[in-house]
Amino acid sequence: KQWYQRRVAITAGHGGITILTCPLYLDLEGNEIPAPSDCGLHIKHPSDGSIVKVTIPADCLVVQLGESFQYLSGGHLRATAHCVKSSKTPDITRETLACFMDWLPEETMKLPEYTRPYAEVVHTPFLPEGVPDLEGRMKGVKHYRDFYSNTFKAYHSEN
Repeated sequence: KQWYQRRVAITAGHGGITILTCPLYLDLEGNEIPAPSDCGLHIKHPSDGSIVKVTIPADCLVVQLGESFQYLSGGHLRATAHCVKSSKTPDITRETLACFMDWLPEETMKLPEYTRPYAEVVHTPFLPEGVPDLEGRMKGVKHYRDFYSNTFKAYHSEN
């Protein structure tokens, strides 16, 4: 299969921080419509893996941490498995602004002195089968560019 046929909908995000605005739902004429109940941002609850829909109030932002932040915090801060579900209703668009903030390519990927045990640092619970594990993508990594490269290869390899 080609990489795009194997892609999974749930990820923990490899980067640093993602900031999301409240989504706006529109019909094809550009008219705002109420948020459909079947779509939007969903997370896997970190304690039991249940899927939870995230509702973002209009005057709020969501800050989501990625795997590199999890690693650099020594596992004290966690990436959350998440996905964005499309509406089953045709002719609806979901508009939102996502701001992705990553490290400089030369940022050293070094665990802090106060790190948790390594197995905890590189574990993100409740990711489905087929999602490349963080531990494997950290092998041989010295800088963020190495981690990014390993992550890209893991998600886009033809194997």
